Amino acid sequence: MSETKVKASALPNFFQWAKDLFTPDTVGSLHGKGLVFFKEGRFAEAEKAYEKIIQLDLCSALGWNNKGRALSAMGRHEEALRAYEIASYLDPGSEVARRNRRAVLAKLGRHREAKDLSP
Repeated sequence: MSETKVKASALPNFFQWAKDLFTPDTVGSLHGKGLVFFKEGRFAEAEKAYEKIIQLDLCSALGWNNKGRALSAMGRHEEALRAYEIASYLDPGSEVARRNRRAVLAKLGRHREAKDLSP
């Protein structure tokens, strides 16, 4: 397949992503906003966006994991750990959630528990 055809086939996905990003209160738009806030260091706003995702979809492992990242960035490690635990429960195979749990356990000085989560 030519490069032009590959690029053209990606356009519908891009347009749907862009539409979701600017549509208020959809999981896609809230996730995009949360990522932007997080990258800008606006962690409280990122946490609020991820909390809204969880309100829309309580079983969103990605929402819980990203909420944990925002909480940890604000130094709220115990709350972050709980969010990572929920993310791991919802998606037991998530290496990202497990890695984040290990990191926050280490920050809390709970090194033995962190080591137990190693692959």
